[in-house]
Amino acid sequence: TCDLPINSGNHNFENGICKFCGVDYEPAKLVDGYYQIGNAGNLLWFAQQVNSGSANINAILTANIVVNTNVLNADGTLNSNLTNPIGWTPIGNSYSNRYTGTFDGNNHTISGLYFNNENIDYVGLFGYNFSGTIKNVGIIDSYFKGRQWVGSVCGKIGRAHV
Repeated sequence: TCDLPINSGNHNFENGICKFCGVDYEPAKLVDGYYQIGNAGNLLWFAQQVNSGSANINAILTANIVVNTNVLNADGTLNSNLTNPIGWTPIGNSYSNRYTGTFDGNNHTISGLYFNNENIDYVGLFGYNFSGTIKNVGIIDSYFKGRQWVGSVCGKIGRAHV
């Protein structure tokens, strides 16, 4: 991680990701019970929060989000020239850490998600959604490869509203 404290004001965020370290993400702002996701760093930060035990938090997209560009070729195959993509960790990435909040895409898209590990279950924007609500979001120019329960928006759904 970066040696700079996240709230130090010394990070240089580009698209919500620190240009110095590449691993610290700009925290999303909480407004009326929903984290406002407006860039790639906010989205990556939100995934970290959910996957570290806050499975029942809510988010709303405030813009189209681009994590990586040109992940796929025009024919839908993985771009072989893709170098050093920002890897994606699905939101709610295990059976014991299932997403239960509300995620409102607000009619926006997320593009450039990249996940490539054929030994991992529960893969997509959301890995495992259980009794949560995911709505109004599109996934484009993204690549997901896992073992089982793989989808673009959600890998596995249990009593959810998608």
